[in-house]
Amino acid sequence: MRKEGFKQNGEFPSFEEFTSKIECGFLEKILKNKKEKNFDILVEYIKEDELKDFLKEKNLSICRNYNFINLVVLNVNFFEFLVLLKNNNIKRIFDPKAKIKTSDKNGLHRTYFD
Repeated sequence: MRKEGFKQNGEFPSFEEFTSKIECGFLEKILKNKKEKNFDILVEYIKEDELKDFLKEKNLSICRNYNFINLVVLNVNFFEFLVLLKNNNIKRIFDPKAKIKTSDKNGLHRTYFD
């Protein structure tokens, strides 16, 4: 499902504006259940070396899963996580656990950022 990107008219939207556009998947689940501190995401084609400092600082564990990197995010502020996505030019996020009606041919929910 195509989402509006981070930038709108050359500006980054506020946290509330951005998250209000999210209809389903792991981002919504995190917002609705802020007590949930551990969650898994699959991020496609991320450059591991660009994340080393952030991962170390935030105590994130990282392991390869085929052409994905599986991030287990522990106690990370959600806004910091969005900044991480933006700063690392991440375009697609996959949530294999999302129970939604729309999915790609592999059954994974895709949220896009431009």
